[in-house]
Amino acid sequence: MGTAVSAPTVVVVMGVAASGKSTLGRLLARRRGVPFAEGDDLHPAENIARMSAGEELDDEDRAPWLRALTARIRRIDRRAGHFMPAALLGSQYDALEPLRVGEPGLTVDAVSGPEVIVEVAQAALVDFEVRGRR
Repeated sequence: MGTAVSAPTVVVVMGVAASGKSTLGRLLARRRGVPFAEGDDLHPAENIARMSAGEELDDEDRAPWLRALTARIRRIDRRAGHFMPAALLGSQYDALEPLRVGEPGLTVDAVSGPEVIVEVAQAALVDFEVRGRR
């Protein structure tokens, strides 16, 4: 039998606009000593233009972005400026889906602040990685 090679742990921080995803992602990446990638940088120019104009996106519109995210998750990079207007925040809440029973992931209340959230996420990741080695 050969030695099993485990894939690196990839963390996707999700939430609506202005909920602190980038702040948390950067803090967690720094804490873990790993690269951080900003998913917003992967939106196609057409989607950025539409959102900048205050237009909501549907799942079909998001498909190219999701494909780009999938490709990036397989190797990670960085972020620049931002384009998301507050007017689209409601549509993000409408589209946001909670984790399903048995679906891997962690839901953390953002009210506790970035440092506490990163501590909770770090502890969950350590637990996840330990269980994965068993």
